[in-house]
Amino acid sequence: MRLDLSPAQALTVIALCALTALAAHLALAVFNDGVRPFLLDFVHGHTTRGATTAVAFGLSAGFVFGLGAPLALSSGVLNPWLLFLPTDVLGILAPRRRLALLLGAGWGAVVVYGLDGAHDLVHGLPVDFLTAMQQMATPILFLFTLFPTLAATRQFGRLRGALTGLVELALVVATMRLWPQVFAGAVAMAAGVLLLIGFAVAGDLRRARTAAGPAAAA
Repeated sequence: MRLDLSPAQALTVIALCALTALAAHLALAVFNDGVRPFLLDFVHGHTTRGATTAVAFGLSAGFVFGLGAPLALSSGVLNPWLLFLPTDVLGILAPRRRLALLLGAGWGAVVVYGLDGAHDLVHGLPVDFLTAMQQMATPILFLFTLFPTLAATRQFGRLRGALTGLVELALVVATMRLWPQVFAGAVAMAAGVLLLIGFAVAGDLRRARTAAGPAAAA
């Protein structure tokens, strides 16, 4: 499938890539969670820009080539791993703000205007290696379903974490059997996030009632 973006959509993607590269350059935000602790060392002067760039590239390259690029080439849908992991690296690498903006915008333009050509080139090859590359990303996508379970366990205890994990596992099995055309991990993760939100709201309401009790008695 091809991108077929309108000019306004293409410019939006390019602008977003430029802004995310600038944010990474200023050490305000990065898309890769693993890079954030190293940004603190960079901000405090404990490491150099080059060393931080090397760390960002090492932590991001596998996701870009093993997840972002195969998904985009096979589905024709842009994803944040392809767009924003490279802008993390480019933004940290750039020694000046303007260069960070230009590099980020340049990467956005490469993706927007080059992905269709890469799609045609890959699918024109005699060997279909893209399907095999896409299968490499499947375990990573399923691992994302663990995030709500880990968050529920850490914030609300093992019982609620186990409950979240069991609900997600049941939904993965049910989705594979009943709706095989739907990616089971997406359904399970959505349910896990809803449970996490429910636990948080219930906790806030419980604390509000506890605080209101003594006030009403007084």
